[in-house]
Amino acid sequence: MFSGTWCNEAGDELHLTQYGEAIAGTYIETKKDTDVSCRSKIVVGSVADETICFVTGASTARMMKSWTGLLYKDNKNCELEINTVCHSLERLTDEMEIAKSISIKKDKFKKLD
Repeated sequence: MFSGTWCNEAGDELHLTQYGEAIAGTYIETKKDTDVSCRSKIVVGSVADETICFVTGASTARMMKSWTGLLYKDNKNCELEINTVCHSLERLTDEMEIAKSISIKKDKFKKLD
């Protein structure tokens, strides 16, 4: 159900393979200012029916990202989508700047294949 190539609104690609309740694959960021070698990261996670959660590193070595979401069929366009909440955290050495290190946003992935 989740296996395939997915793309979010920023153009980042998510390549997933589902093994029962397990998910594995790669997440490729499209940020132009990021070194090409840092754009592709390994993804691991799990699924339960239409829900999914997965985690990966991000464009810097000190950052992690995680998503939780639901599989949804857009009846208007007959396309599969994963509507998620993305949480990212960057490790900072100054405890006073912890609020700057946390980001939470909505992210929608559309299935390409």
